[in-house]
Amino acid sequence: MYQVFLFFLAQVQCILYQFNATNQYLLVQNEVEQWTQMKIQIYEHNVKQSEAIDNYEKYLQIYQNLTIGQYYELEIVIIPEANFKIQQRNQKDCPKQCSNNGDCINANCMCYESFCGSRCQFEIKSYYNIQQYNIELDQFETQYFKLQYQQSDLINEQGQTKKLIVSTNNTIDIQVYLVLPYQSTLTSIQNEYILYNKSLNEITSIDFSSFYQPFSSSSIIYTFFFIFQNYNTSKQRYLITFELKNQEITFQDFILVTILSVVAFIILLIVIFIVRRRCQYIQISRLKYSDHQQPKIDIVGQLPIISPAKDQECIICLDLLEKYQCRFTSCKHIFHDQCLNEWLQIQQTCPLCRENLFEEEAIKTMKIRNLSSSSLVAGQFSIIQSERQPIQQMILSRSMSNRLAAFQ
Repeated sequence: MYQVFLFFLAQVQCILYQFNATNQYLLVQNEVEQWTQMKIQIYEHNVKQSEAIDNYEKYLQIYQNLTIGQYYELEIVIIPEANFKIQQRNQKDCPKQCSNNGDCINANCMCYESFCGSRCQFEIKSYYNIQQYNIELDQFETQYFKLQYQQSDLINEQGQTKKLIVSTNNTIDIQVYLVLPYQSTLTSIQNEYILYNKSLNEITSIDFSSFYQPFSSSSIIYTFFFIFQNYNTSKQRYLITFELKNQEITFQDFILVTILSVVAFIILLIVIFIVRRRCQYIQISRLKYSDHQQPKIDIVGQLPIISPAKDQECIICLDLLEKYQCRFTSCKHIFHDQCLNEWLQIQQTCPLCRENLFEEEAIKTMKIRNLSSSSLVAGQFSIIQSERQPIQQMILSRSMSNRLAAFQ
């Protein structure tokens, strides 16, 4: 038994619906001819049980759970006043059987690829690489549109993505999603690949580079999914144009590129400076080592070789001079050739008298003495022998006097 009482207030219908539950669900449907804001509310004893709201639609439905055999007195608010239906159902069904354009799964419509909407009532129009599109929308009406491009259309010769320029002659609300190849429109919406979502009144530039994914084939298709809505107070005609343009370098991008270039140039200069200083240091070190070593080798090579007297020691190694080859310095001292060579690798002075063996005068003296090394050596030995003869005569005379004294 059903009892229905209607209360009208402006465009609001308040229905007092009394009945015994014979099924599991109560279905309330409302359908209008114009796009409008719709609402259905169900109350029991002034307590809200359920609610369905859609801002701009032509059809709305709601299910209320029931207990079979129980008596109900429900207040049902329907906005706006329109053609409504109230009936009991054993199961939940999709609205309008998805308009035969989709599959009903858990009371929700899964629309086919070319359809969309809560009941798959909208057919999506698809176009390939068009420059303009004309539409006419009633107040609050929604329309869906696909614009397709090949991958080669979306990138320039340098492999950079272009920008999609969209313009319109009247203010219109637009949502734009990027649908990648091998991806459904629903997946793109669920993944929130949204590029634009606001009113458009003149021209806008849509950058899709953040969602763009390249594929190997240049002819593969990318899709821009548009949702147009007219929120004006009356029906409007729209001329919407599309154009792909290369991305322009903005002033901020120019500043960023300039700063990065300057920093890179400074780093390059620092690296070049460090490498150059390192090379100069190595070269100077080699020159210093060469200058430090070569004169010593030349000096030792220019010193005359002599055969020293017996029982004389090398002041450097304290070994007898006669055992090894000896050199005679400009300061008239004799050393082992090897000992002197090793000494001069560290010092520049004579081990005995500390005379600098590398001064120009000493070098000149050695060069002059090298020209007459044989006469020099002979003269030195004669001097040594002449110095030794008086000493020997003195020693002999003393020994003779000592012997005579002992004999007497």
